[in-house]
Amino acid sequence: MSNITWDHFEVQRAATDAAYASFALNGVSLSSPATGSKAQATLNEKMQGLKQALEDMSEAATAMSAGLKAADKAFEDNEQKCRVKITKSARFLDNSMKGWG
Repeated sequence: MSNITWDHFEVQRAATDAAYASFALNGVSLSSPATGSKAQATLNEKMQGLKQALEDMSEAATAMSAGLKAADKAFEDNEQKCRVKITKSARFLDNSMKGWG
């Protein structure tokens, strides 16, 4: 069995990397060179497919970044709730043990 750990800084770095990838992909400019050949229409079609693929990858990277940020926040919120419960239970134990010694 392996231990599951959550490294806030690693998750934030991954979210930032995904956001940067989205930005970089979104900034790619493609155009079909005018070849004058009878295959120009096919080339234009393939270039349009590449443009669409880049847009799709950019959107996916944006979604990954947002998902990582949301998961990180949820993990942090849950950790805080657990920390409060653990602190309360420790205080309870401290108070309940008074007078036993």
